Amino acid sequence: MPIYNGGRFVEEAVRSVLDQSYENLELIIVNDGSTDDTEEIISSFLDDRITVLKHDTNKGKVAAINLGVKESTGDLIVLFAADDVLPKQSLEKRSQSLSSNAVAFCNFWVCDAKLNKVKLGYRYTESTVFWEQSKRRLLLHNMVGGGTFILRRNLAEKIFPIPETLRFEDWWITFFSLMYAGKIGYLDEPLLLYRIHGNNDNGSLETMKRDSVIKKDFARHSVFYEELALKIDQLEHPDAEEFLAIIAMNECVKRKVVEGGFIPPNREFIRLYGVLEYIRLNMISLEISAVPSMLIGYARKFKMKIGLVFK
Repeated sequence: MPIYNGGRFVEEAVRSVLDQSYENLELIIVNDGSTDDTEEIISSFLDDRITVLKHDTNKGKVAAINLGVKESTGDLIVLFAADDVLPKQSLEKRSQSLSSNAVAFCNFWVCDAKLNKVKLGYRYTESTVFWEQSKRRLLLHNMVGGGTFILRRNLAEKIFPIPETLRFEDWWITFFSLMYAGKIGYLDEPLLLYRIHGNNDNGSLETMKRDSVIKKDFARHSVFYEELALKIDQLEHPDAEEFLAIIAMNECVKRKVVEGGFIPPNREFIRLYGVLEYIRLNMISLEISAVPSMLIGYARKFKMKIGLVFK
């Protein structure tokens, strides 16, 4: 559990772990340089299953996750955010899903700050995601959120540490879990309450806007692509040449979206991802460019002029 100034929700998060039906667990909390009451709240828990580690300064979520995974001793690993909550049987049911998989993920509830359930996170229809069918799509976007994973230690040792230049961990874990394991199991039951509030990465449900969230997200993808390209090159993967070409193409596309520019037609992109994905990204780019709001403003002015003429 990485945490930075998470005093508002951490007590509820920690209690949900300690109250799990699966009792043979360790909770590694990494206090990533918090300056609020996080340390005081964490220290109030007197449970020998908790280990608290500390960064003197804020090093970022990925650095905190790397330290937590490194210092953990269990055979199974779950990442957990300090503002989320686990239903009582979450770890028990997730651990059972590894009977035939090295890694699995579960569905989750998107909740507001008070944990009122808003919507389900996934709409997958298959119980397994396979590498061969997903590898090229994974070069465009992530498919699995970090808090929904459970993975075996022998697989985690191939994936961690994650490059600490990244601002997020989930895409890296998804890509290399699938690459090394060949498949990921999926539980459709929601076994995580994912809280959206004013201080987390997405902002609150009331304030977050689709275009601003996507722009912020896409702006961070260039670093991911750089690190991914380096890793693939080092691994000498049989698909390396194709992957590196796709990464370069997708990085250009994402840059156009962030700039709010038109994405020129690209046969290879459309072949891999389809016309609808090409149109969708251009529509997002249009939103980011603020053209729609400009058009609405012009339409309102035009409507007012028409009204004055008829008067």
